[in-house]
Amino acid sequence: MAAYLEKQAEFVKRLHGRTLDGDLNWYKTESDGVFQFQFPDYLVQVYQRWADDNEDTVYTYISIFNKEGGLIDTFNDTALSESESMGADSTFFMVDLYENARRIAMGMEQALDNLIYILDQEVIPD
Repeated sequence: MAAYLEKQAEFVKRLHGRTLDGDLNWYKTESDGVFQFQFPDYLVQVYQRWADDNEDTVYTYISIFNKEGGLIDTFNDTALSESESMGADSTFFMVDLYENARRIAMGMEQALDNLIYILDQEVIPD
């Protein structure tokens, strides 16, 4: 089990890195707060859910689907915290991945560029 957990941790680190590098174009799904990236044979979704027993705790999940749409695996930041290579950093990686995937999917960079452009105008339109 430890080897599998380490493989999940390595996947998250690489997915996080490629997302930060701007190499992955994340998309919104029909489900609120779920963002996905389509690989050639797999679909990866990232999302957050509140803990049932504690409204102050949010878990960040990754789900991996095959090309037929079948769920292969789902894991969260808490499970990854048991990884030797990721440990306590699992929450940082997963939350940062979620936030960056969300920004990409929602077009936040373009929105900021447009808003900055408007603010630079002499007269701001209504």
